[in-house]
Amino acid sequence: MTEAGQNSKRLIRNVGLALIVSTAIMLITSGGPLWGQTNALISIENAECGSGEYAEVSIKLEDVPIEMGGFDFLVACDPSALTPTEAALGQVLQDCEWEYFTYRFDPGQIRLVALADVDNGNIHPSCYGSPSADPYELAAITFYISGNPTLIGQVVPIYFFWDDCGDNVVSSVDGYELFVSDHVYDFEGTEITDSSYGFPTYFGVQTECLGGGGPEDPELVRSIDFRGGSLRIYGTWLCGDANGDDIINILDITFLISYLYLGGPPPFPLVAVDINSDGVINVLDVTYLISYLYMGGSPPNCSR
Repeated sequence: MTEAGQNSKRLIRNVGLALIVSTAIMLITSGGPLWGQTNALISIENAECGSGEYAEVSIKLEDVPIEMGGFDFLVACDPSALTPTEAALGQVLQDCEWEYFTYRFDPGQIRLVALADVDNGNIHPSCYGSPSADPYELAAITFYISGNPTLIGQVVPIYFFWDDCGDNVVSSVDGYELFVSDHVYDFEGTEITDSSYGFPTYFGVQTECLGGGGPEDPELVRSIDFRGGSLRIYGTWLCGDANGDDIINILDITFLISYLYLGGPPPFPLVAVDINSDGVINVLDVTYLISYLYMGGSPPNCSR
């Protein structure tokens, strides 16, 4: 190869290396997925329940499968509307044979603590979380919903809450790192993160907490997004009464059609228009209601 050809080859190689390096720097400084990593999401579900009844609300992990040595969650709610009565470890973690789970209720607060492995000899859990990115339940809280009639139709938020640096943390299996909040969202998906607000806060772990390293002083790593949940409270309802006026007539048919096809407001509760009780709200419920009102069909039969 001529000297000119060798110089050209070296130039191409050097330009290629420069592009690779500059791309890597860009991805690192922009927080891009250089290593294919994204934050895990821990969320409280949005549920609904009748006034004066009990409801189970799940806390789930999704988006990224992570191995965990344990977690410590602090959840807050309005004590005048919701009273926690019990909590349980998620089924996946029960199947992994996690060795410790406890909970404590204070007015307006619920603390959930779980450890995969405790110091008990040669007994160890079979896994430290699901290997799949599919959502799965970490824990569940059962609430009693107040029978106060003024709460009917209200949506009661359930938030993650931070009293100090040790709240809402997930431990690595080796105990050297604690995974903490990066972004925090309310139950509607609106970001509310504020890492300089100070404690106590609904807005995530504070910047002052970051640092550390090692089993006695684990490093806090921002790698989890937290999203709050809610309980929507409904009162007594009539199956097929889509518009909530306690009468089943043609207005309910038009209300349901508007919701399904014209972007109209949703019936409340949604289960009131699952008229054929198949777990799905669609045109079959419309035809069922038409059949009942005008063709002598069977009466609405919603599941509860």
